[in-house]
Amino acid sequence: MNRRSALNRLGAALTVGFAPGVAAAQETPEPLILRTMRVPFDYERPDDGTFMLQYALLAHFDAQAATVAVISDGQQFFLTASAFRPTIGPLFDGLFNVAGVFGRGQSPAVAQRVRSPQGDVDWPTASRLLGAPQWLGDIEMMRQDLLGSGGRLLLYGRSGGAMMAH
Repeated sequence: MNRRSALNRLGAALTVGFAPGVAAAQETPEPLILRTMRVPFDYERPDDGTFMLQYALLAHFDAQAATVAVISDGQQFFLTASAFRPTIGPLFDGLFNVAGVFGRGQSPAVAQRVRSPQGDVDWPTASRLLGAPQWLGDIEMMRQDLLGSGGRLLLYGRSGGAMMAH
């Protein structure tokens, strides 16, 4: 499938997905495919350590298919193991690989870094480790993990996720 055809199918999938009165097929969904990658806590300070971050695929990866990355921000909670498929799955058909990074804010390793020993939030550290540049770095790491250094992603986001996609 060429790029234009893939983009046209993506547009059609999104239009159908948002059409009023369109019900999703009632099937037993296959489980998410979970992958783990090592990412830095801070892409600007890579020597500050790394942690393991999960991302999910809606189905097994097809190297011949276009790949859509679902971009979310720290205020969106549809990129979780329980919410990803019911929220995002109806928007795309089986012609696309659909992947999304679970937010670094869900990581216990990051949560530990942004709290003091007394449990208070260290706001400057939280801002540095949970800001958009870090999330975008995580998307880039997922792209490289899935597609290699020259691979291309289609981006899909809502609200703050759409803003980061641009």
